[in-house]
This record gives sequence, C-alpha cells and structure tokens, in this order.
Amino acid sequence: MTIIRKYNQTCSVCGQTSQQQVMTSTSTLDYPDLDLRPAEMKRSSMFAWLVECPHCGYVASKLENELEVSSDLLKTDAYLTCDGNDFKSDLSRQFYKHYLISKAEKDYGSEFISLLHCA
Repeated sequence: MTIIRKYNQTCSVCGQTSQQQVMTSTSTLDYPDLDLRPAEMKRSSMFAWLVECPHCGYVASKLENELEVSSDLLKTDAYLTCDGNDFKSDLSRQFYKHYLISKAEKDYGSEFISLLHCA
C-alpha cells in the first residue's frame, strides 16, 4: 500500500513555504522492469518522488535539501525551458529539471537515474 500525505515544506533556496504531496510509505511486490522502473505499487507513486517549489522552481526529493550549486541555475534559460525539450507531462519535466540540478552538482548517479526516470 502506498500512502501519500500533504505537508508544508520550506524551500531551502527561496525560503517560501508550500504544500507538497509526500510519499510516506509504499510497497514493491515484484522485480523492477528491464528499464529499472520499480514494480507496482511503487511505480505508480512516481508523481510523489520529487517536489517542485512553486515560487522559484527548485526540484528535489525534499525542498529542505540544500542546493549545492548557485541558485542562479534555476534562472537559466536551459533550466526554465528544460534545454528546449517539450515534455508532454509535468512528471517528465520535473525529472529533467532534477537531472539538470544533479548534473550541475556533479552527482553522476542521481543525474543518470533522473534522466532515466524522465524517459
């Protein structure tokens, strides 16, 4: 069973508070797919794996997580337009923004996983 709750989170970048959907628990009863997506029920909770600050656009697993690069990244054309990619879903767009943040932070594992989840 997956449990999603709404919590107020304060963004570490802009200091604004917003209500976010947060996954508090989930279950996985099978093996992941070949593309590394987790089995159901966890797969259906992907919408709650990342949160986005509605004020500054910071994307992270928790808005309280410190951004390890300059917040100027969030104002770049590349970040705001997702490198010009036209995503059909907000979920893909969020994972791509997380990829861009991970790339700037040189967090190669998170960079790869974020781009994979974006796809």
